[in-house]
Amino acid sequence: MTSKIEYFDIEQGKLTQEQVFGARVLRWLYESRSGSLLGQLLTHTIPCTIYGWTKNRKASAKEIPSFIKDYGVNAKDFNSIEKFNSFNDYFARTFLPGKREWSSDQSVLPAFCEGRYLVSKAKDKVNLKGSRISPLDLIGEEYGEEYKDATAIICRLAPVDYHWFHFPDDGEVLDSFEIKGSLNSVSPIALRNKVDVLNTNKRVVNILNCKNLGEVAYVEIGAFCVGTIIQKWKNSEFKRGEAKGHFLFGGSTVVMLVKNKNIEFNKYLSDYSSKGIESYFKLGSEVGRVKS
Repeated sequence: MTSKIEYFDIEQGKLTQEQVFGARVLRWLYESRSGSLLGQLLTHTIPCTIYGWTKNRKASAKEIPSFIKDYGVNAKDFNSIEKFNSFNDYFARTFLPGKREWSSDQSVLPAFCEGRYLVSKAKDKVNLKGSRISPLDLIGEEYGEEYKDATAIICRLAPVDYHWFHFPDDGEVLDSFEIKGSLNSVSPIALRNKVDVLNTNKRVVNILNCKNLGEVAYVEIGAFCVGTIIQKWKNSEFKRGEAKGHFLFGGSTVVMLVKNKNIEFNKYLSDYSSKGIESYFKLGSEVGRVKS
């Protein structure tokens, strides 16, 4: 299967074809019998840890220029490549001051990651090549039942994207815990062939009490070769837009489940989500508005 993968770019106002990092390998792993057998081994922690180690080596910095060129990374948004000591160092790059803005309007739901978004009711099948979210499986028995009718906001980060995740609102961390799992790819190539990826990959579940959003479940999901999810927050209280942490090399996903608030989403996001097409939002831009 070689169908193209498209997303809607909110800023440019058009459908854009995604250039999938490692597409040939992913298609072999998830669309062939021989690849699927090897994939059962590669999606465990040890092989991903070894691969991650190679990306931490100083020699891996030589891969940065071709990565920028091949995948169209806007290098002007970040420090010059001479500032980075390894490929993983570059992968966890942060934006230069002033490159991204957060709305001061408290009714605005900001993009808490920079990536490809879908929205759906958590109890429904997420229309992304057949993938689905089960709150009970995603966040565990203690909280899952509370979120069975929640709204799911899903942001997929491709390997070429900025890989920090941010707090969506002012508030307090009520609970945070890790659920062990596999490290399958979260690319559409994988999701259309393994529909339970979001529920079974390694993940960190956070229960947040937010000023405007109420109580939400905020879930950081590891993916192929992302065995490490770095947490940077130290205090239980947080501010909107504050960096919470980041992923190391690979694609990954953040899911936020909102259970008590009605959100009026960006029209394009709603329309394209119903068709299983993601919408690309820059960090801090308006994804929707929280209705009182």
